[in-house]
Amino acid sequence: MTVPASEEELHRIDEALGRPLPAPLRSLLHEVGSGLYEGGHEIFGPLRLMLHDIELVPDLLSMRARLLAEGVLHPHFLPFHRGGATFHLIRTEGSGSGCVVSLPAGRVYADLASFIEQVLLRAHGGAEPRPPKPSAATSGGLTC
Repeated sequence: MTVPASEEELHRIDEALGRPLPAPLRSLLHEVGSGLYEGGHEIFGPLRLMLHDIELVPDLLSMRARLLAEGVLHPHFLPFHRGGATFHLIRTEGSGSGCVVSLPAGRVYADLASFIEQVLLRAHGGAEPRPPKPSAATSGGLTC
């Protein structure tokens, strides 16, 4: 249940961020797409997606704005995935660009490929139930 992103849509995100998306995320969105994956995993893309008239997968920029407004997102990170109660953020600039961290803090993945292997392609179970919003108290300290 995915929708691949066009180059035009990805360019719009680059402009809004003021920097290019990390190449691995750009490739994932362009070649595979954003949407709802098995196990309740949501990948955010350039557009929000309504699936089956009941499931809304938000877009990257709206989710980024929401988490920034809540004070739980560092500006060098971009939320691209939600699986139950956990968001995953990719570092978009600086040292460690391209690494992935979880929110609430807890896991660090060296790159998007590691995240995909360990989270999206894992052989067991689905995602945890989703809370209404992340807590500012749980966001601190985890960097890559």
